[in-house]
Amino acid sequence: LHNFFLSGNGKLDEAELAMRNMDKSNRGHLTNDKVYNVMQAQLEVQKQLFKTRRIMFVLLALVVILALANLGTSFAAASLAKDTTNNKNEELSNKQTGEALSTQSTNDDIEMQRTNSIGEDGRRKLCSKADGDRACETDSFLSIDWRTCRRMVKHCKRGNNVSLGRTWPNGETTRFNVCPYTGTFRKWSTS
Repeated sequence: LHNFFLSGNGKLDEAELAMRNMDKSNRGHLTNDKVYNVMQAQLEVQKQLFKTRRIMFVLLALVVILALANLGTSFAAASLAKDTTNNKNEELSNKQTGEALSTQSTNDDIEMQRTNSIGEDGRRKLCSKADGDRACETDSFLSIDWRTCRRMVKHCKRGNNVSLGRTWPNGETTRFNVCPYTGTFRKWSTS
């Protein structure tokens, strides 16, 4: 028993207590077989620790690579953001050329309005009542305003879908594809 007091303080520490518990024959020392088994276990623990360390370093390198890739993506996005801006029509456009950029195909539905013919003085013609009957005839047509027309042409040139529509008094809507031109009308109810 005294052979296991290696520290000399009269008390067994954890290692000394473990050696004493391994001495099943109470000889006061360990046999070569027991020491060999302890050393084998210690070497196996060191191998596992080395494998764990290697895996940890590989994962750390992977984290560094991913962080650098993320940083590179951020710099690329910042660089591209310097080249683009929003124009007055709220479209993404090139800062240098002012040309609108399209990130995806969009569909623009434009509603046409019924308009009466306009006289030479620039005013709408109105019918007057003479003897209870309408004494004039007016022509009317479907139209869109000039600003909307320019927007429609711009979208067509960019390759986006544009359709003109008319809502009828019964609630049905007729749509006509302007860009790309399909030559067909589509009707559906919006009520």
